[in-house]
Amino acid sequence: MNITKNKVLSLVLFIVIILNSSLVFAITFQDVPQNHWAIDHIEKMTKLGIITGYEDGTFRPDKTITRAEFAVLAVNIKGLEEAAKLAKGKTEFSDVPDNNWASGYINIASKNGFIYGVGNGKFEPNSPIRYEQAIALVMRILGYEEKVKARGGYPYGYLIVAGEEGVLNNANGVYGDLTTRGVATLLLDNALEVEIMERVVYGNKIVWEKIGKRLYNELGLSKINKERVKSYNKEKNTITVGSKTLEVKEGFNFEEVYGLKTTIWYKYDKSKNKNYLVDYKVEEKAKFDAVQLGKIRDIILVTEDKEYNIAEDAELRLNGSMSKLW
Repeated sequence: MNITKNKVLSLVLFIVIILNSSLVFAITFQDVPQNHWAIDHIEKMTKLGIITGYEDGTFRPDKTITRAEFAVLAVNIKGLEEAAKLAKGKTEFSDVPDNNWASGYINIASKNGFIYGVGNGKFEPNSPIRYEQAIALVMRILGYEEKVKARGGYPYGYLIVAGEEGVLNNANGVYGDLTTRGVATLLLDNALEVEIMERVVYGNKIVWEKIGKRLYNELGLSKINKERVKSYNKEKNTITVGSKTLEVKEGFNFEEVYGLKTTIWYKYDKSKNKNYLVDYKVEEKAKFDAVQLGKIRDIILVTEDKEYNIAEDAELRLNGSMSKLW
């Protein structure tokens, strides 16, 4: 494969003379294996502080989630957790006592119109939430109530609009299913990327419009979409992506992201004037192989038995540092 100067950046090739590199993915919970279908959603929602595991270190991804638990997630993803703590106490529902662990969250979710009772003044906090109920709640926190009403209302209007907006991407639930904790993380992860609809006043006219804001913005987060990690500094614990320098946590796997297109969610700390990486997703894979060096600026991959010509202005690095192989 010949690589011309204007195509150098289209090939991401990491050359490893000794094959001792591997990508390490953190497993947050002991009962969520690396190959679990929801692991990426679970870890992301955990890092963002939307959902938590149990005290015994498990997450129980296939366990059904209750109406109270889903109300908590709705409040958290809207950035209203502190308000919920202050709202703890008496609720409008006869089956949610003042000292119920989720009373504050249920109050905030109810007052904001995210979730309703089941009739007769009851909420049934410990009942599992059904698939269509969970989707309705998600679409309400996104502000799509008016659009849903125009499409038929509950339940099918919610399902239709959710499908159109991408909330149901990779979701395999059907009407009447009980929602699991894993499915809940998928729905909320999808919802983070959907444009919020908000009430806008034009003179005497009130309309609901998309205004370019998303749920992750309400959490104080910004997003860098599929840009290459240009450099890193292990001593300062920083990476540079595009024009942004982000501080990362101790033990960060720099080699996992270096040189690769990565989607990043970060938060700006005004008091410290620093950007902090909160979560990331590597969007492409590096190629690891042993190589043989040719005589005319080419390299031969040993395992794959492929040959590449290297452009004169290609940037070659060995263990993160600039290197000349010829």
